[in-house]
Amino acid sequence: MPKEQFFKIKLSKREKIMLAARAEFSSKPYEEVSINDIVERSGISRGSFYLYFEDKWDIYSHLLKCTFDNIRGRMIESIARGNNIFFTLLDVYDYIILESRTEESTGFIGLILEDITPAAYDKIYHVLEKDENKDFLNEYCFNRNHFTIQTEIEFEILKKHLIMILAEHLTRVLVMKEDPNVVREELRIAYNILKYGSFK
Repeated sequence: MPKEQFFKIKLSKREKIMLAARAEFSSKPYEEVSINDIVERSGISRGSFYLYFEDKWDIYSHLLKCTFDNIRGRMIESIARGNNIFFTLLDVYDYIILESRTEESTGFIGLILEDITPAAYDKIYHVLEKDENKDFLNEYCFNRNHFTIQTEIEFEILKKHLIMILAEHLTRVLVMKEDPNVVREELRIAYNILKYGSFK
């Protein structure tokens, strides 16, 4: 989390710093980005950087939070329109792939997904699940009256599958450079299989 001083500077300056950081973290893996790269691109001094952030992880984790906050916002909008969780996650796919297709937005998420391991999926699941210590998916996305599954373990398994499937298909497009429309259709089919098995 940025230091208090970061939130005291002008919004335009904060945005410039975060855009610079996003551009750096979108162009190369985390380990290859240096604080010097960020301060040079943003036009601030190295001393100013440490007034605002503890270290490189501090600004990176803030970028992660902002990115997933935007995704949560998209999910909430989709659910407010009456969509179920399966269509909502397709909507998230569209948002990331089709509507936010800039080097910075898709590049940043692509590099997050590049380590396509169970641990990486688990990290993404937990980031998406938690919203200020609340269970985001339970609070916004699930109405138990609509599901045949009812126990906590059944819901936990379903949620993990939903996020892992989304992460896998995003990886195919953003990392492996497959056709986004073909991958979207396969994602839709995968969600339909889960939907028919879990909806009443």
